[in-house]
Amino acid sequence: MENQIMETKENVEKVNNVNSFSLNFKFKITDKDLVNILDIAFYDGITYWAKIGTSINEKPVSERIVYDNEKVIIIDTEEEDEFELDKTLLIKGIKRAIKNGHGFGNYSLEGKWVDIINKTLDVSQIDSLAADVIIQYALFKEVIYG
Repeated sequence: MENQIMETKENVEKVNNVNSFSLNFKFKITDKDLVNILDIAFYDGITYWAKIGTSINEKPVSERIVYDNEKVIIIDTEEEDEFELDKTLLIKGIKRAIKNGHGFGNYSLEGKWVDIINKTLDVSQIDSLAADVIIQYALFKEVIYG
């Protein structure tokens, strides 16, 4: 039983004599920050594996997603699959990225964009790598590419 994952009422897990637990934090992020993350992702972050579906709307895609609550088609050019991305999925992608340890400067080449003390996200530290990770967590619930 020593190597098994054990879960208790307190949500504490034990694997190989190492205990881990989750903390719940409420982070705040503005719509403008969400637009910035999308702009970074669409300009450089996801371009090696995806493209944005075409639209006749003149408004920037990032603003349509965030301010107009539009769903936008993201085409996975590797697998030729289509996925819908909206504001709710984007926020879920940020949450999944943080839950999986991104944003704390833990991964090589990734900046520190999560501030646990102030419960804020420093979007100025989100680069194309971080934006790519966020979009992948939003669409796939995991990082597949990169």
